[in-house]
Amino acid sequence: MDDFRTRVALGIGRRIERLGRYRVAALYYERTLATGLSQSAEIQFRYGFSLYKCKQYAKAMSQIEAAVARQPHRFGWIQTLALTMQRLKKYDRALELFEAASQGDPTKIVWRIRWAKCARLARRGDAASAVLDKLVADFPETPEASAAIANFLLDSSQRWRELDIRLQYENQHTQDPKWSFLTAEAAAYMSRFELAEQHYRKALELDDQQVKYWYGLGRSLEEQGKHEEADSAYSNAVLRSTDTSVQKIGIGKLHEREDDWNRALDAYEAQLADVEEDVDLYLLNYRAGEAASRLFEFRQAAEYYQHAEELAESIEDRVLAGYAQGRVLSRAGDFEAASKSFSRFVDGLSEQKRVDAAVALFRYAYSLHQTGQYAQASERYLQAASEWGYLGASFRGSKAAGPRANEHRQRAAICAARGDWAGAASAYAEAIWHASSTERQWQARAGQAYAKLGNFEQACHYFEGMLLFTEISVAGLGNALKGVGRRRGALAIHARDVEELDENLVLFESSHGKNVHCHPLAIYQAMRQDPRFAHFRFAWVYNESSEIPAQLANDADVAIIKQHSDKYIKLLGTAKYLVNNATFPTYFARRDGQKVLNTWHGTPLKFMGKLVKDGVAEHRNVQRNFLQTTHMMVPNTHTLKTLSTDHDLDGLFPAKVALSGSPRIDQMVNMSPERRDEILNELGIDPLNHQKIVLFAPTWRGQLKDRSYDVNGLVEDLATLAQGEHHMLFRAHRFAEQLIGDAELDATVVPSSIDTNELLAVVDVLITDYSSIFYDFLPAKKPVIFYTPDFEAYEAERGLYFERSTWPGEVLNSIDDVSAELKAALSVADRQLHSNFAKNLEDFAPMEDGKATERVIEFFFFDDDSHVLAPVEDERKKLLFYQGPFKPNGIATAFTNLIGSLDPLKYHVSVAVDMGAVASNADSLEILNSLPEHVKILPRAGATIMSAEERWVSDGYHAHRGFDSPGAEQVHLGTMAREMQRSFGDARFDAAIDFEGYSRFWASLFASAHTNAERIYIYLHNDMVGEWKLRFGTMPGLFATYRHYDQLVSVTQSVGEKNVKELSSQFGLEEEKFTVSENLLDLEKPLLWSTLEEPVHTFEGDGLTVFANMARLSPEKGQMKLLEAFAQVHEQHPQTRLLMIGDGPLRTDLETEVDARGLTGKVVITGLLSNPFPTLKTADCFVFSSDYEGQGLAMVEAMMLGLPAISTDVVGSHSVLIDGYGLLVENSAAGLVDGMSQYLNGYQAEKKFDAQEYQDGALAQFEQLVDGVKV
Repeated sequence: MDDFRTRVALGIGRRIERLGRYRVAALYYERTLATGLSQSAEIQFRYGFSLYKCKQYAKAMSQIEAAVARQPHRFGWIQTLALTMQRLKKYDRALELFEAASQGDPTKIVWRIRWAKCARLARRGDAASAVLDKLVADFPETPEASAAIANFLLDSSQRWRELDIRLQYENQHTQDPKWSFLTAEAAAYMSRFELAEQHYRKALELDDQQVKYWYGLGRSLEEQGKHEEADSAYSNAVLRSTDTSVQKIGIGKLHEREDDWNRALDAYEAQLADVEEDVDLYLLNYRAGEAASRLFEFRQAAEYYQHAEELAESIEDRVLAGYAQGRVLSRAGDFEAASKSFSRFVDGLSEQKRVDAAVALFRYAYSLHQTGQYAQASERYLQAASEWGYLGASFRGSKAAGPRANEHRQRAAICAARGDWAGAASAYAEAIWHASSTERQWQARAGQAYAKLGNFEQACHYFEGMLLFTEISVAGLGNALKGVGRRRGALAIHARDVEELDENLVLFESSHGKNVHCHPLAIYQAMRQDPRFAHFRFAWVYNESSEIPAQLANDADVAIIKQHSDKYIKLLGTAKYLVNNATFPTYFARRDGQKVLNTWHGTPLKFMGKLVKDGVAEHRNVQRNFLQTTHMMVPNTHTLKTLSTDHDLDGLFPAKVALSGSPRIDQMVNMSPERRDEILNELGIDPLNHQKIVLFAPTWRGQLKDRSYDVNGLVEDLATLAQGEHHMLFRAHRFAEQLIGDAELDATVVPSSIDTNELLAVVDVLITDYSSIFYDFLPAKKPVIFYTPDFEAYEAERGLYFERSTWPGEVLNSIDDVSAELKAALSVADRQLHSNFAKNLEDFAPMEDGKATERVIEFFFFDDDSHVLAPVEDERKKLLFYQGPFKPNGIATAFTNLIGSLDPLKYHVSVAVDMGAVASNADSLEILNSLPEHVKILPRAGATIMSAEERWVSDGYHAHRGFDSPGAEQVHLGTMAREMQRSFGDARFDAAIDFEGYSRFWASLFASAHTNAERIYIYLHNDMVGEWKLRFGTMPGLFATYRHYDQLVSVTQSVGEKNVKELSSQFGLEEEKFTVSENLLDLEKPLLWSTLEEPVHTFEGDGLTVFANMARLSPEKGQMKLLEAFAQVHEQHPQTRLLMIGDGPLRTDLETEVDARGLTGKVVITGLLSNPFPTLKTADCFVFSSDYEGQGLAMVEAMMLGLPAISTDVVGSHSVLIDGYGLLVENSAAGLVDGMSQYLNGYQAEKKFDAQEYQDGALAQFEQLVDGVKV
């Protein structure tokens, strides 16, 4: 009966599903289960599936999971559950389920494709590739499988592998024009234009109506110099285009769509030189102007726009051309000519709709403004404001602006209404000064008021603020500034690079705007009383935009600005003086002339910087901020050590450091009786008659991203401490306050309006745990008790600088013991302080005489260096390296060998690290953490800030594999120079070395490092043109940076010669830039590590000869060729074996080839080994099969283990073996057969490799290199 009911229910439900009414189906299944009509797992699954189709993924998951638990062998259900987990971004579980489903039914190709897609979404590209490699191996004749891996490789930018796959499986797609087209595109990307031409033609044989097929063919023909054929292909592309603009002006428009502005301009110029009757000359000139402007040829662009304007037959066309000319002249900085261009069409704006009239009027006004024509500019600004509707009757407030700003706005409106333009101007100016947000209407009203007063220059100053970005981008804004991070970065650039520095403006920030307190507050309060600063303006960062902090309630003229607001970003870039007790955001980069004072927020007891677990990543912006700092004050030398040494900044710290004492402690030391009474009253304590006051101030536990607090324990502890005749106060760290919430505590919670250091002036006994507050309390010379019930765990987790036996008070684990100690401290008058107290006072509070604030002000604002600590002299040569992502490969080995060989007494070594690329890979982290202790790690924090134009140029550089024009190159290198300063501040190096030499971003960054480094170098670890042609189609973009380096460093003589020959001619590089510095070795590691563990594989049998290859399994390493050769050798010598150590993208292909050749068990691929040397040592002979090498460190390491070496005679390997150290053979399968046969017939090398001699020579080369000596 139940089965019958189930079948009926399923029949009805599935019929509803087939109609696509999944919500109804879900409701039906839910009721079926609820009423007991059927409880089958099938119904439960269908319910879950219907919920999935309704995008109710959480509910779907629970139902499908329950159904699968009841019938665990329904692999289709498991696959659906995997999809649901993927939607919920539970990728680990989804991947497990996809694997289970695919293993349960390996015939389902689509499941494996979905599995790979999930792996890619989880950012596990290697796993996705492995799934698809296996899929193709299992279904070599199935088009869906080959299409899946080809598309994956396209999406993941592995174009060289994509091309190989498309060529390998093209016989499965002979009737698919898109397959041929994508093959052609991949070939073109790899600069294999003849191959691209063949496949474009194949695509066209199947479908000759596709514009992009003809266009691609034209490009590939043009690259081969077949210009007539290219013109014919382009003509066919134009002929088949349905775009009217393409039909009007030809192929140039199609070039534009590819952002190929050089070809576009060439095409337009060719057409203009040979005009045909039906060509639209206006449009042709206009587009030529656009192309020239995109190439930063502004004068040429202006001429084309001028011609277009002259040819215009309508008002709209005339305005469009004139506006474009005005913009391009403005971008060129010729505002006088720009204003004339704007003036010619401005009266026609109202008669057209293609140009935004308000923006055009603003641009006209701005050009007049820049030439000093303030009255005329004001007139046009007013017109623009009117077009935007800023001068109408409606004049609203803004919550984002803040309360003070709105008060002034209201006053301004009242003044304006009664014609009091002086009062209105003043009030508008104050409203704008106090506003956190950009209020464009307020800017317009302020400009109007000043214009009414005849103060046109000041009017222009305010009118200018109606547009957020006054600078022109050759490509417009587009999507360049979409997203919060991009917008903030662009605003920061505008502030620091466009707006003027305000010499009399100070910006204060404490605790990231969460409070107004600490050293910045003490400094601010002193400055307000100092007549020398009477003409200064002050701004405070405070994030509660709806309220005014009590500390600033009486200072009506101070601007209270929310962090990350438009005004905040503006002031970061325009205030001459910045004061912070923590860090500024990652988009901050100090401009020339700015002074930055970092006061830090206390003497550290807990570990900081790199000593904190995961500290390198978590505190990278702290380190970056210190590199932006010009001045730092410290209360003691211990604090300086923690801020410098523990943030890896010894020898790099750019700031002047003053041993000044703590301004915030002045508040305690110098407190007046009147202020003391005010604080006691605020705490509800009678100033004239009160018991002793005890403060419990525990620390923050956890790190920035891991916040937790034991609220129940706190309640119980305070109940115990409150027993007795005293007032009990409680203050927590600001992070902890958020977690405690409304818990009822048996103590007075100190309100945030009372500053901690003022509070300490009324405290008689302090109880804390690991908080640095006790350092501030030392000058009070009163008892401190430490309550540390979790000492061992806390110390293990956070780390402490000092043993608790050195602390200036009793350190107790029990709350009862603390209570007893408290009673003793309160009951004994003038009780002697702890025996450690005097030593702590001397070490950590040597300058707390109440004059610290005065010293800091004189130091920072008036360059009084009388308390500046002399910097530690460091005569070592300072080197900055970039290694890359520290992947376990030959470059990482070469780098660790080099760093390990450098004398730390001679070289100060820093390594720039992209932690995002390193942190996600355990092997990479292991290599990074293995660097010698003296190496400084400088993790890059935050993203590159760019203007809209800079982002367009950067995107084009990466997309087009180089610079489209000298102007674009100049813009991009300027961006990278600023990024260098943002990332590394004022750190100075003798040499900056891009050791990896493959990343275009880092190559561009180091190419722009001349401000930070005396000399800059980039390593060329391989035949770089060979790398370009075989694997990395984007390398011309890398090569474009080479001319900005002082030296291009190859790692062997033969590689160097090859690079000179190939690169100097193709890319116009001076031969003098090229040099050689051979990779260094680890003289101990191969031999030592070969004894540390057992081999992962040994071949069984007697009389065997084992050949070994150790390299990445990648095309350039030639392992397919090696397999072919070994198969022939093995046929003649059955006792031979081949050991392949390594992993890489070709592993699946190689394993398939091993099986196909019947070599299973005779050839073993071990995969990547953390310690390959025990396994390598089991071999008899090393065979290198590479098509090119930088040097071949794996072969050198094999030779150090005593293995004879055979290698293809290619660059890199040639330099190692040429003098008789091994056998060089032809780079072919036949050559490798010959080499292995010679070894089997008794070949021995003429010379034994001397590792020490080699090492001495290589080290001397490197030292000469960084000394600037031509090697």
